[in-house]
Amino acid sequence: RLEELEPLEQEGQYGDALDLVQKLADEYPGMRDWPSDLERLERETLQEIWPERTWVLVVCISRDKDGASILSQLAPLTRVAVITRAERMSSADPESLVPLARAAGIQQLDVCSDPHSAFTQAQGLLGAEEMLVLTGSIYFAGEMRPLLMLE
Repeated sequence: RLEELEPLEQEGQYGDALDLVQKLADEYPGMRDWPSDLERLERETLQEIWPERTWVLVVCISRDKDGASILSQLAPLTRVAVITRAERMSSADPESLVPLARAAGIQQLDVCSDPHSAFTQAQGLLGAEEMLVLTGSIYFAGEMRPLLMLE
């Protein structure tokens, strides 16, 4: 489980995100489709920690990933999704992900081309017992990190 890796990361045993991803690959050798398997792990871990909570999701998916599979893993707990893009060359067009999100079962959707604005918009949509979940490409993580460090 991901929580087993946290103490290792805090001790500085993993210098960067790629080391952590490699550790996950070693720990979960059965993963075949990394994007959807990681999203499944994310969902299962968050369900364990905060059962019964729904999500407001901010998501950015790389153009070369299986958006339908990723969204289907996240849909069961997602009340609303704000779809964005982090980097024009590698991020999927947010509008192209809307039908995939609807097919996965996410009915309340917003599209926001700027990731920082998407984050602010999602914060405003949060209900009392909901979680704000940001997930997606490594470019998205890099784009959001400075903003989240300020929060």
